[in-house]
This record gives sequence, structure tokens and C-alpha cells, in this order.
Amino acid sequence: MKELALQASAVVIFVAAQALLSRYPRRLLIHAEYACGGTVLRMRPGRYACLAGLPIVPTGLVVWVVLTIARRPGEWFGLALAAVLATAGVATMAWCIAAEFRERIHLDAQGIDWVGVLRRRRVPWARVSRIAYNRHHHWFFLTAADGTHLWLWDDLVGIADFAELALALLPPFVLLAAPDAKAVLEELVAEGRAAGAA
Repeated sequence: MKELALQASAVVIFVAAQALLSRYPRRLLIHAEYACGGTVLRMRPGRYACLAGLPIVPTGLVVWVVLTIARRPGEWFGLALAAVLATAGVATMAWCIAAEFRERIHLDAQGIDWVGVLRRRRVPWARVSRIAYNRHHHWFFLTAADGTHLWLWDDLVGIADFAELALALLPPFVLLAAPDAKAVLEELVAEGRAAGAA
């Protein structure tokens, strides 16, 4: 019973933290930091750290099952399965915590450099063949000439700086083919300028 109360508390804390982060004023996050001769975009502070809390309850339940099964002789299959599931939960938490500190998008005059936990991807502005905006999920979807894809959420810290660079550096035919995305980019630039003037 004590474990269940602890897990329920973890869920409540996670939901409360997500609610607080969602109220983080967007206009305060409109401009990015500058480093290495370019602009660095990141997720809102604490977003990945909150996501790291998501697997706590299922991982806790799996660990409880592991400890329960370990007491019974001959239950090696269930024990092995529970151990694999617990390892997956811990690995997910570790990945989210690493992403909180490492994941970023570096923008410069040449292109977009996405840096993930384990990989990185570089897409020159001139090689972007398509841009789209998903209003339901609030992200930009970029496709490079080689088929590489990038997703950029519209609440990234520094999204107005991305919008300004995209309008200036994307090939004109890409913007002409995506009037909806272009309108959102222009809207973000206007928001960024208004926030800078405030």
C-alpha cells in the first residue's frame, strides 16, 4: 500500500510540473541564446526532466513484480522479463535527463544542425526542399533534398530567431509552396519583435 501511495504521489508531481511548464509565458522564450557564431534553440527548461518522470510508475511496478517473483523458486522467465522492462524504464529516464542537457538545434547562415543525445544531423538551408506546419501538433516539418526530416516545435526557446532565419534563408520556392507555414513564421517574427520591444 505504501508503494502505491508513493507512485500516486509521483504521478501527481509529474502532472503538476507539466501544468506549470505549460503556463511558462511563451513570449519570454521567444529569443534564443547565441553561441559558436549562431543561434541555439532548446526545448523549454525542464520539459525533458519532467518527461523523465513519466516511466517512474511503470518502472516501479515492474521492480515490485521483480522483487515479488524473485522470492519464488523457478520463476526465471518472469524475472528475466521484468528485469528487461525495468531496464527499459531506467534507460528511458536516463535518455530524457541526457536530452535535457544535450539536445539542441544550432542555426547559422549555412543551415540547421540538430544535436540529439546520440546523433546529430546537419541540413543546409539551400538543401531544404519542403517546409510544412502542423497546427494540431504545433511543429514545423522540414524535408531536405536527400530525404532527411527535421521537426521543430513552435514553442522552442528561440523559435522567433528560427522563423526570421527561415524566412531569409530558405529557398523562395519552398516558402511559396507552403503559405500556411510562411504565415506562421511571419507571425512568430512579429511576436519576437513585439517581445523585444516590450
